[in-house]
Amino acid sequence: MLAPHAVQVGRALTRLQAGKEPGGGWLDLSNFVSSSGKSGQDVYSDLSEAIGRDVYIDVSGWHLYLRDVKVPDSGGTTLASGLAAMLAQEGDGADVAGVLGQVPVPLGGGQVTLSLADVIPKSGVRNLENLFKGWLHDL
Repeated sequence: MLAPHAVQVGRALTRLQAGKEPGGGWLDLSNFVSSSGKSGQDVYSDLSEAIGRDVYIDVSGWHLYLRDVKVPDSGGTTLASGLAAMLAQEGDGADVAGVLGQVPVPLGGGQVTLSLADVIPKSGVRNLENLFKGWLHDL
């Protein structure tokens, strides 16, 4: 297993455990595809922006929007961008809850680990599913 990666959340630090696949974690940044001629934005920028704006982690009523969660050592990539790329790679058959379930979120200094699917409210998961379907439709 790879070493844990820290995800900076404002001033708080949350640890995300890297995946078990060799050479990478739950988010493989090498799979990001950039479009040429679109002022440096990646092909998932519209989906990423919508996810970051509308989807949040709920911790005891506190809402942490995915645009505010940064993936470490990624040049400032947000969790919203990572999810957009993961969903897009799955295509129109993507299981949104399944993708969210692949992202572990240790809490309390690692005392408890939940999946991202467990810390996003059900309404947020449905919202993410609708955002993704709308994005696919607009392609």
